[in-house]
Amino acid sequence: MDSEQEFLGHSYDGRTQPLKEHLVNTAERCESFAVEPLKDYAYAMGLYHDLGKYQPTFQRRIRGAEERIDHAVCGAVADKTPYIDESTATMMNVAIMCHHTGLRDIGTKFDTDPRTYFGRRNTPTEDFMAYKEELGGLFRSIDPKAFMAFLAQDCTTKGQLVDKVAFFERYLFSCLTDADTLDTKTFAEHRVVRGLRSDFTGCLQRIDAKLQSFQPTTPLQKARAKVQAQVFEKVNVDGDIYLMNMPTGSGKTLCSVKFALERALKKKKKRIIYIIPFNSIIDQTSQEFEALFDGVGQILQHQSTYDYTKHGASLSEDDIQLVKDATENWDSDFIITTVVQFFESLYGNKRSKLRKLHNMQDAVLVFDEVHMLPMAFLGPCLQGIAYLTKYLHSEAIFLTATMPDFETLLRETVKIETDIVNLIEDTSDFEAFRKCTYSFEDNLSDEALLARMTAPSQLVVVNKKMTARRLYQMAQGETYHLSTYMTSRDRKTTIARIRERLAQLERDYPGLEYVPETRRITVVSTSLIEAGVDLDFQSVYRELSGLDSILQAGGRCNREGKYGTRKVVVFKRAEEVYSKQRMRLAEQVMTERSDIQDLNVIREYYKLYHRDQQESIEAHFMHQTTTALMSIPYETYAEKFKLIDDQNVSIVVPQDPKTAAHIDALRAGQNVSARQFQNATVTVSQKDFQTLCEQGVVEILDSGVIVLTHLGYYDETLGILFESHVEDYIF
Repeated sequence: MDSEQEFLGHSYDGRTQPLKEHLVNTAERCESFAVEPLKDYAYAMGLYHDLGKYQPTFQRRIRGAEERIDHAVCGAVADKTPYIDESTATMMNVAIMCHHTGLRDIGTKFDTDPRTYFGRRNTPTEDFMAYKEELGGLFRSIDPKAFMAFLAQDCTTKGQLVDKVAFFERYLFSCLTDADTLDTKTFAEHRVVRGLRSDFTGCLQRIDAKLQSFQPTTPLQKARAKVQAQVFEKVNVDGDIYLMNMPTGSGKTLCSVKFALERALKKKKKRIIYIIPFNSIIDQTSQEFEALFDGVGQILQHQSTYDYTKHGASLSEDDIQLVKDATENWDSDFIITTVVQFFESLYGNKRSKLRKLHNMQDAVLVFDEVHMLPMAFLGPCLQGIAYLTKYLHSEAIFLTATMPDFETLLRETVKIETDIVNLIEDTSDFEAFRKCTYSFEDNLSDEALLARMTAPSQLVVVNKKMTARRLYQMAQGETYHLSTYMTSRDRKTTIARIRERLAQLERDYPGLEYVPETRRITVVSTSLIEAGVDLDFQSVYRELSGLDSILQAGGRCNREGKYGTRKVVVFKRAEEVYSKQRMRLAEQVMTERSDIQDLNVIREYYKLYHRDQQESIEAHFMHQTTTALMSIPYETYAEKFKLIDDQNVSIVVPQDPKTAAHIDALRAGQNVSARQFQNATVTVSQKDFQTLCEQGVVEILDSGVIVLTHLGYYDETLGILFESHVEDYIF
């Protein structure tokens, strides 16, 4: 067959790729990505996925004709009975038909809606049977009984089967779309697409050296070493999920990374994925890891606020391309990401999200502050972890100082038997970490609260941003304010300044004795300071919240135990209503129990909380949407699976020349990545946004980016304002 008659798969920049080559390459990649029970199935998906390119119209189009035809339908409707029965091929067909659009709702067999799988199956096709001659004997027979047995394993109800089928549909879709994308990109860009690679042995040597550099002398340091030793003693114990319940200040981060590296090396895992609850703390963790593993570990940081250009001249164009490629599909062996990014990729429906899913397998997954998994989606989150560990050869480490009863939750809610290993069984050394006591005060006015705050360094954490602003404006002396009304850049700058001033105070007044009133440091913050912000205060005041938040705030008090025993005051503000269940339970626990730091008290709190929230925990399983295997609504489900409130509005504050220049470029119709604005963005509620709109100080650009046009409505210390403090400062 001459080149003009050859069936082409791609054409780019004067070069062509034979269709057979693309199909075989995709099939082989797809097979290599899939776990053993699904390899033949995945290989077949790769061969079938682009059969529609054998249609005459497509072949004319790829040679320059102005014609279009749907090529994804053919592979889905092609006869597969020589290799697998048609009913077992359904998951294959759905993935093939949707491999460009993202997984759609399946719909019904009588559907005429082209947005559903069944509706689109009715799309007319041309003759594409030439594939039989060209692909010949490349297809393999698949054992449908073995395939169905794998899907049915551990499923005792139809709902469980629906959940598992939906998960593995997304998984197979991930294998197919990543294989397809990588082969296409390799051809189009005429280069080998590589991921980021680390030397885990070298990383482990670094972290061992770091830990050995600590010479424990104080009782607290000795207790820290003993608690960590318990974890390391169990590095050879196999399990699906490891519980690492360690007190605040016990070195959880370094301990968890060492354990993860040990397990990855021992079990030959492909990657470590470190999952963090908030964007606001991921930068700090990433910087810590990058400094520790410099030269031996390539850390992929992936969250919505990540900006590739932040490295400036430190990364070459090739290195930046490597990072971009790895971010698309998580082809990296050391990843730091957020809970939102992780689970919305696990339960999404689009190519851009699901391409990552198959690279979550054969990994060590570290869930930092795991107690903060969103309650409304706790069931599916735990179910996803159970699938990854039980069927996809991953291991999970649950890391927190306030551990819920995950064993019961997994057994009674997810109903999947997993092998759980408790890494900390002897808690006798926890006493050394009791560096403060907790007291409770009701009906406290803001004036009375501030009057009590007389320590040399003190932190007050409140629930609302406007409360933090008001207290900051009322406070005297050297005072700092933190809230998400501030841009990420200004929060980071403020935290660095606080850390510097606290250190200077220690140098000027050893032991913080005889500190004059004028040198007292007060920080007023929302809850963003509670996790991952390594600051140490003599006293902490925490507005009533959930018990986990109260104890997290307490972790900022006397962290190193240098000041004897200090106080954490939990308070209710006068005239404030505390109606949330977690607040009521925390108040109940504080009034009924003398020691809220006791592990049994913490466990009882979560037991009561999860019992009251059981309906919410189970609300977002796929089987709550449908129990019909042939009508699974992948797209509708993904649209509802939002771990954060997407009703909030992001506003860019162009307070620096670089951001202002990017805004000008957008106005001129140029393309600018949204990542360029992340450090200059403030997130506000719809109500706050409406207030700014009514004052005429925001602009919605054609690109959808929203800009604060009057910089008098922003203050570096307070954040976004709702009335101007500079009348003529307009951007």
